[in-house]
Amino acid sequence: MKLHGKRVLITGGSSGIGFAIAEAMLVAGAAVAITGRRPAVLAGAMKELGQYGRRVESVAADVATEEGRRATLKLAFDKLGGLDVLVNR
Repeated sequence: MKLHGKRVLITGGSSGIGFAIAEAMLVAGAAVAITGRRPAVLAGAMKELGQYGRRVESVAADVATEEGRRATLKLAFDKLGGLDVLVNR
């Protein structure tokens, strides 16, 4: 799958496997949005991911809740203009 120019949302993207997926997607040329429940961890992830020079956005949200899902989708559509790939972790 070619990812250059694609818009990717990764839930749980602030640490672990989700973070590694976000890195790989950025390297492949995608614009990436990540979510995470812990704002401090999310901020650290954003700092690291920003080093790739690609578009990366984030929102602190728990996708297990309706409010968290709304915030996550709002981020994806407002900041990325839609989605091409969704990775639920």
